[in-house]
Amino acid sequence: MFWKYLVLTLLPTFAYSRITVRIKPKSDGYSAFIDYTGKEVSVISDKEMKIFGLSNESLKNASEVFMGKRCTNVYVKPPTPWGNVFEKYNWDVVKTTLQPLYGAVKRNSSDSVVLGVQEYVNNFGKNNMTQHVNVTLDILEEIIHNWTKGEDLGLGREIYYNINFGDESLGGTTSMIYSAPWGESLFKSRLVTVGKNSTAIVTIPPGGKVLATVTAIQHTMEIQIIYESNINGWVFCNYENKFEGHHFYAMELRELQHIMHTPMSKFASETITLKYYTDFKVEISDDSNTQSHTFMYV
Repeated sequence: MFWKYLVLTLLPTFAYSRITVRIKPKSDGYSAFIDYTGKEVSVISDKEMKIFGLSNESLKNASEVFMGKRCTNVYVKPPTPWGNVFEKYNWDVVKTTLQPLYGAVKRNSSDSVVLGVQEYVNNFGKNNMTQHVNVTLDILEEIIHNWTKGEDLGLGREIYYNINFGDESLGGTTSMIYSAPWGESLFKSRLVTVGKNSTAIVTIPPGGKVLATVTAIQHTMEIQIIYESNINGWVFCNYENKFEGHHFYAMELRELQHIMHTPMSKFASETITLKYYTDFKVEISDDSNTQSHTFMYV
């Protein structure tokens, strides 16, 4: 009846590829293209053993239920006193697989904001003054990364990002591409200069003044990425005195997890907040508010 403990198993090869997250807001300002690819597979670490509630003692206790006799020693990976028995018997060591699972826009807002006001005054006698109104401003497009859960699941790993602020962004369609350590709060930004190639011509009467009010739509988009970490493999069991004629056995970890009631998967949550601008405008009005003109700057 113990044939199942002696099965030599070869699981499908894991695909090792870096984790990449791509984000691009849509033109409606409320939704986004969100794409995530890749996964990282590695031999389970001592830290991950604790995260998943695994210990030598708990595995031995589970082995007693599963096998009918408590194992003398248990191992989830090399080395062992008997060499690399995992390789010898073609048993998969316990590995952690980490990958993005889900991504969605959680919150967003779009608000008209005043970026600045510039005043032009005609103090030159009794003649009208022709004024070239050119308002140039520097603004920041920002990316903020925060982790609210599972920061320790993927310690030591890198995540790659490709963040685009959308086709309507004042900063253009060039993406920001970078990598960051897992679980690390991060702030990224780029400087965008707007209005430098646009000029309006206005006539200001003697003693009059003109106000140039600079506005834009400020978008704030909060995106949540959920990552999943799970463990799979075989636990090597040794009996000091032979059990059913053998010293060595292998037990599938998931079977032991069922017995121990420990989680099969753990989850991490990353929040990526984008702040960007669209619809840059300059509204020109005189001091009597009798005329008002709006110029859209590219």
